[in-house]
Amino acid sequence: FFQAEDGIRDYKVTGVQTCALPISLPVGLVPDSSDGESIRDRFARFAARTDRIDLSRICRKIMHPNPMIGQGWDQRFLDRLQVEYRIFFTMHAAFPEMWLPASRPLDLFWHEHLLDTRAYFADCEQVAGRYLHHLPYFGMRNEADISLCVAAFQAERQLYLQCVGHEPPRDLWVVECSEDWFRSHRSEEHTSEL
Repeated sequence: FFQAEDGIRDYKVTGVQTCALPISLPVGLVPDSSDGESIRDRFARFAARTDRIDLSRICRKIMHPNPMIGQGWDQRFLDRLQVEYRIFFTMHAAFPEMWLPASRPLDLFWHEHLLDTRAYFADCEQVAGRYLHHLPYFGMRNEADISLCVAAFQAERQLYLQCVGHEPPRDLWVVECSEDWFRSHRSEEHTSEL
């Protein structure tokens, strides 16, 4: 069962459920290892699939210098971001039980991937065997959500360390945060709309 903004729903209920939160906090913060496969092995198995998806169109769009079309990011930065996005996408596919929030650069890349709906759907199916949902308001809805998001960023960093074997790059991932840090980095423009 999930706690939704309008009450409790069974997981089989269809429809838009992007605002659902798990009722118990520990769920989503620890990878499930009950199948006996190591975290690193599971990550590697899914990473092999992620390596086969084509992100070149997304990169071309993001690099476009016109701000009405792209971000104008240079090739060197985008090469690094694409590597980290593949890690992020793989972690989402391999660890569906985890809440994995995105940093701003990863989130922007993810949005561009999502906007190519047919390719995103096919990529999700190829890598995960299911659609990988996006919750853009994670950490913005209320105080409990902030706490959960901070804990999820911390758990995500630990998962990255276990999967990749080193610290994530600080300019592309949220490596350290607290509830106070999170509150100070929220956009008042967005929180007033929620």
